[in-house]
Amino acid sequence: MFGECLNLAVFLLNKNKEFYPFALTLSKSNDIAIVGTYDGRERPLSEEVISDLKAALLQSRDEIKVAAIVDDVKVDRRYDAIRARVEHCEGTAYEIIAPYEMKGIFKKAKLIMETSSISHTDKYVWKDSE
Repeated sequence: MFGECLNLAVFLLNKNKEFYPFALTLSKSNDIAIVGTYDGRERPLSEEVISDLKAALLQSRDEIKVAAIVDDVKVDRRYDAIRARVEHCEGTAYEIIAPYEMKGIFKKAKLIMETSSISHTDKYVWKDSE
């Protein structure tokens, strides 16, 4: 799922030079779907989009087995990075931070994988208390 998240984020960066947060799901029948939200505003805050995505994922959690939220973040105020938070219905949640730079004459996104990191993160769909 991390690969799908990074591939779609890089595609959006190359097409639009930016992207709003989005979610991906893996259904119980192994189909991947993109989840987006729209509240009628042209430029909503990323935090609000993420909150809406979490709500949408909570509503569909009985039909899915993996949920991911992907956004564009700054690392140490220096690097742009793709952050993907992936959670499995029967396991833990992980977060990958993959820095990137826009390179070349056409300013294409290039991941800097040697500085990427992966770590445990808090669940947001299948919380331990539920």
